[in-house]
Amino acid sequence: MKKSEAAEPGESSQYMFEGRIKYSTMNLCLFDAQPEATKLWQELASLHSLQLNVYSVWNGVSGIPDATQILIIDQSAIAQSFENELLQVCRMQPQLLVLATGSRLSVQAVVELMRGGVSNLIEKPFNKDRLATALPEMLDAARELQASREEFFKLSQLFSSLTARERNVLDCVLAGVSNKDTAKQLQVSVRTVESRRAKVYRKLELKHVAELVRKMDRLEHLHAIFDTTTKSRINPHLPRMHLQYKPAVQSNQETVIELDAIA
Repeated sequence: MKKSEAAEPGESSQYMFEGRIKYSTMNLCLFDAQPEATKLWQELASLHSLQLNVYSVWNGVSGIPDATQILIIDQSAIAQSFENELLQVCRMQPQLLVLATGSRLSVQAVVELMRGGVSNLIEKPFNKDRLATALPEMLDAARELQASREEFFKLSQLFSSLTARERNVLDCVLAGVSNKDTAKQLQVSVRTVESRRAKVYRKLELKHVAELVRKMDRLEHLHAIFDTTTKSRINPHLPRMHLQYKPAVQSNQETVIELDAIA
């Protein structure tokens, strides 16, 4: 294990753990002013051979290292507006898996943060066993998020490759309009419509209409996650269902607010 020199309060210290296991390329960034909690995260990072950047003071979104994939923010690192800062991160950096930690988090705060894009919230004081169990799940979720982001960019590029005339035909296909009626609507021949439709299928790597509908639905879903200009963004870590909130359960001095997705 390699460790940099100790950082002054408010500065970062970087820990590089070397190993050839599943999560060796994952980068975590921790903002936490409490030494005991920081030490626990360092132990877990070492166990999984992760790279961990540690900061004691939150300096805003601009202070997040570029290579970060998992962002952990504790209340102790943010003097004011803890919830607002987290929600801003989720809006501006949707590619990050964001974990919030702290004490006495209200149910209302949990609901707002989860709906705003936070992956999970863990109450302090930490239960070491539960945290050790949660970390691998976080790493898997971060990998899935990265894969979804790559899929979003690929699908966006495919649809962006269409010309304006091809998009007109695409719109008609999605509206269920026949080739004959599409030709009348666009004032072109049926053969021209068929030709443009074939180009659409080729560019979008499609074989049939059902596949087109699935790709469009998937693109719209990913767009709602990763497009930072979208006002009604969704949390990629929650299924497309509403949430049922259970009362907090006291366990080993740790408050766990359970969230269940229901149809």
